[in-house]
Amino acid sequence: MPRGRGGLASWIVLWLGLIGTSLPVGGWAVWSHGWAGVWSVVGAVVICGVAGTGACLAVGLSNAAAQVWQRTLVAMAMRLSLPLAACVFAHFFSRPLASAGFIQYVLFFYLVVLAIETCQAFASLAPLRIAPRR
Repeated sequence: MPRGRGGLASWIVLWLGLIGTSLPVGGWAVWSHGWAGVWSVVGAVVICGVAGTGACLAVGLSNAAAQVWQRTLVAMAMRLSLPLAACVFAHFFSRPLASAGFIQYVLFFYLVVLAIETCQAFASLAPLRIAPRR
């Protein structure tokens, strides 16, 4: 199991953040689109959560300092590719899902995942402060 930014604690924070933000968004979805909106929110949360979990896993697999850029780029690709593919699929092949707001919900939850993982990245960099020269 990866430690640090890619560990279990970061996955728990990610999923709690997604579930916590999905409750008010789900209420909005019921009001605006009915049950189809709720299923759109659930699908968007699952897709963005799986993509975020994959990004956390990609970051946590290697702790070598020389691979920071590679891990970051792989995490960015994992975080973006699954939601983007889901949005393209919904737009071209599932009009009822797209009309229920699925694409907007995916974009919203993508930004939630991005904000949570950015905060986790800054928190993981905090112990790496460089001491001033004397």
